[in-house]
This record gives sequence, structure tokens and C-alpha cells, in this order.
Amino acid sequence: MGQLAGQDLIVLEKGLKTAFFKAFEAHPAQWPKIAMKTDSKSNQEKYGWLGSAPVMREWKDERVPKGLLQSDYTIVNNHYEASIGVNKDDFEDDQYGQIIVRIQDMAERAKEHPDELISTLRVAGTAALCYDGQYFYDTAHSEGSSGTLSNIVTGSGTSVSNIKTDFLSALAKFRTFKDDRGKPFHANNLQLVVVCPPNLEGQFMEFLTAAIISQTTNIFVNKADLMIDPYLSDTNDWYLDVVNRSVKGFIFQERKPVQFASTASKGTEFQSDQEFHANHVYYGIDARYNVGYGLWQNSVKVTNT
Repeated sequence: MGQLAGQDLIVLEKGLKTAFFKAFEAHPAQWPKIAMKTDSKSNQEKYGWLGSAPVMREWKDERVPKGLLQSDYTIVNNHYEASIGVNKDDFEDDQYGQIIVRIQDMAERAKEHPDELISTLRVAGTAALCYDGQYFYDTAHSEGSSGTLSNIVTGSGTSVSNIKTDFLSALAKFRTFKDDRGKPFHANNLQLVVVCPPNLEGQFMEFLTAAIISQTTNIFVNKADLMIDPYLSDTNDWYLDVVNRSVKGFIFQERKPVQFASTASKGTEFQSDQEFHANHVYYGIDARYNVGYGLWQNSVKVTNT
């Protein structure tokens, strides 16, 4: 390629930016299956409306508007970044293909980052508060006339037979959840996602796909989608989420989507300090977002010691 001029670097940046967003859009993320996306207009957002959806009633006289619950649950946006430095010699030595690979890898890692955040939040759910003032996974949820409710199942083990037993227990939890007026929270068919660590993948694949298990017809075929979460720290615990509600168990709150920039953008008439002193061009991305808990009624944790 020869010696690079400032204009050359700007042209290269446009190509790398295109490669980044092409890889970013193509790479799958898991969080949209289990989390609701909200757009943020400030540094934080308050979710006082969680758990306060009204139900239909007979209209006898006047409307009876239901006010928001007194929840102070707030999600504060964080600022995230990732950057790489590229030696200008690599451009001059026609190493552009290898640089694109690094840019594409950065894009894929960026796309996966919310998955990691939600997984960390999920694991912390037995010790982190949600909108009702209880831990997200707790045995003492209560709202109005709901009674005391639990979204934790004490598991019986991790064999396929155990999973069958505990799956039924988790499903029964959803059927017993009630809203603050004592009405069933989940009244319709449930679309379910099992979230499990990699070491349980084989058991759940058999449980959810095998037509016959132990010479018996498997009635659980396709009863839930399977999500393998490599970030789960406990290799024995797993989760069952309801995902066909507008408000899911988790929230992905976005203030600013991922943006791409480089020191080459400073113009053609001068070099950045990094280029001048270190012979490097720097490419970076940044975004502002965070994750939080939605409705605990949409997630059950199965614990195994």
C-alpha cells in the first residue's frame, strides 16, 4: 500500500466501520428472547409502573383508573467502550485483511456484551432487589391480594429424570402466581425458555427433543426453547422463563447504541498524538446502556446443591 496519508486512513476507516456494523448486525444475541428493550432519554430511568397493569372489570358507573405502584426501582445507564490499536506499518504492509478480522471480532464481542450483563444479573437475583422490594428470586414475594409467592424451586438433581420433575414444579409455580388483586398472573398458554449452563446441555437436549426417554413417550418435546448460557457460574442451577409477555423478566435499557470512531477521523491535515508518537491508529466503539430486572413473575430459578 505504500506510505499512508491522512486521506488514506479516512478511507480505510470507512471500510472498517462498514465491516464492523455488518458483523455486529449479523452476529446473534440471546438477550432479545428473554429481555424487554426500553429506550432511555436520561442517565437513568425509573420503573414505577412494574407490576401495576390493570385487569378488565365490568364498567358499572365510572372508570376506575389504577395508579402506579410506589416502586422506586431505577436502572442507571453505564458507559461502555472497547478499543484496538493498529500499527500503521500493518496498513502499509497490506495486512488489511487481518485488521478486518480484529474489527469483526470486536463487533461480535460487543453484540454479546448485553448477554453477559443479563446473565450476571440473573445469577445475582437471589441477593439483588427488584421492583417489589424483594430479591428477584425469592420465596416471599407479595403484592396486595396475591398472597405469599415464591419463584424458587428446590431441585431434585440434574439427571433427565430429575429435570422432568423440576420442570413440572417450575411450571406449577407460574400457574400459581397471582397479581395484586388475587387474579392469575399467567392465564394463557406459556411460551417458555430454559436457560441452563453448558454442562447441562446434553440433559436438556434429550429432555426437550427426544421422542422416547427410558422407553416412555416424552410429552415434553418442544415444550420450551433451550438457551445455553456460558456465563452462568453455578453449573447445577437452571432457569425457566416465560417470554410471551410484553414485559419480560429482564430489561435491556439503551441510552446510546454502539458507535464507531477512530483517531483517523481527526482529519487529513494533521496526525493524532497517538499516530505521531506511537505510529498507531486507534479504533474504538462506545455505547451507553444497562440491564435490570423486569417482572419476577416471568422467571423461576431451580437450585441444586
